[in-house]
Amino acid sequence: MTAKTKKTWRTVRLGDVATLHRGYDLPIEQMRKGNHPVIFSNGKIERHNEYKIEGPGVITGRSGTLGNIFYLSENFWPHNTTLYVSDFHGNDPHFIYYMFKRLDLAHLNAGSGVPTLNRNHAHEIAVQVPEDTDLQKRIAGMLSAFDEKIENNNRIIKTLEEMAQAIFKKRFDTSVENLPEGWEMKNVLEMVKRIPVGKKYENKTALSAGKVPILDQGQSGYIGFHNDEPGIAASIDEPVVVFTNHTCNYRLMTRPFSAIQNVLPYIGTNGYPTLFVYYLTKDKIKMQEYKGHWPEFEQQQFVAPLPSLAEEFASFVKPMVQKIVEAENENQKLAAMRDLLLPRLMSGEIRV
Repeated sequence: MTAKTKKTWRTVRLGDVATLHRGYDLPIEQMRKGNHPVIFSNGKIERHNEYKIEGPGVITGRSGTLGNIFYLSENFWPHNTTLYVSDFHGNDPHFIYYMFKRLDLAHLNAGSGVPTLNRNHAHEIAVQVPEDTDLQKRIAGMLSAFDEKIENNNRIIKTLEEMAQAIFKKRFDTSVENLPEGWEMKNVLEMVKRIPVGKKYENKTALSAGKVPILDQGQSGYIGFHNDEPGIAASIDEPVVVFTNHTCNYRLMTRPFSAIQNVLPYIGTNGYPTLFVYYLTKDKIKMQEYKGHWPEFEQQQFVAPLPSLAEEFASFVKPMVQKIVEAENENQKLAAMRDLLLPRLMSGEIRV
C-alpha cells in the first residue's frame, strides 16, 4: 500500500450516498419465533418470523443508544429505535457500513432526555466516497477480512464455552434427593471468597489505551485503561470471577485488571478451584432491576461435590479456557489493526 492522490474520491452529503429511514415498531408480545433478525439500537438481536427489509442492510441506533452500527447480509427487521439505509444510491453496502463506522453519530444527539438521532441532521454530514464501486468493494473487503476472522474466533469461543458448560452439567447436575456419597448442599460462601478490588476507577480517570483494563458493569466489559499497578493480578493459573452487582454480568478474568464501583471479584475457596465455582455460579442470579444483587447471591445454595472432583473438572476444562483466552487476545489485536486502518482506508489516504 502506498500513498495516493484522491482524484477518484468525492465529497458529498451522507444523504446522497445513504438515505436513512426510520425502523418499524414490533412490540415484544407480537414477536413470533423465526429466522429473521430484529435489530434494536442497543445491539440486542431477537428473531422473528417476518422481515421488513431485504438484505444487505446497514442499521444505526436512532433512540436510546446512539453510535452502534450493524451490517446485515440477510433479510431483517429494523426496530423503530433504529435507522436503516433505505437507498444506497448504487454504492457498495459493505463500504457504506464502514463509512458509518467511521462517523461519530452520537454527537448529533437531538434528544432532551432519551438520546435521539435525527436522520435529517445525519444526512447533512459531509463524507468522502470513491466514485469507483470496485474500489469501494476492495476497501470493504480488506476491512471485512479482519471482522470475519474476529467472527470466526467468536464462534470458536462460543463453542468452547458451551462445551465446558455441558461438561459441567453432565458431571455435577444431580438432584438433591439423590446426592452421591460425600456430596452435600452448601451455601455459596462456603465455596467462594470475595477479594478486594484495590483502587476503584471512574470514567473520567480512564484512558482510551493503556496496560491495565478497567472493568465496568456493562456487557461490553471495559470503560478504558490505566498504567498504574493493577488492582487484581489474575492469570490463567489463578483466574478471578467477576460479578457486577447491579447488572449481574459474570466474567472470568485471566489477566491483571482494575475496576469501578460495584464490580465484585471472587475466587474459589475451601478446596474448590475458581474455574469450578465460575461454572457453578455463572448466570445463577439474573438482573431484576438496577439495584444491588450481591445480598441475593450470598443466599444461594448449591450442590457441592467432593473438592477432588471439582479439581478434576477444573484441570479438564483449563485447556479450553486457555484457547478461549488466546482467541479473545487475538480478537483484540485484530480489532486494533482494523481500527487503525479504517480511517486511512476510508479517507483514501492509502491505496488498496
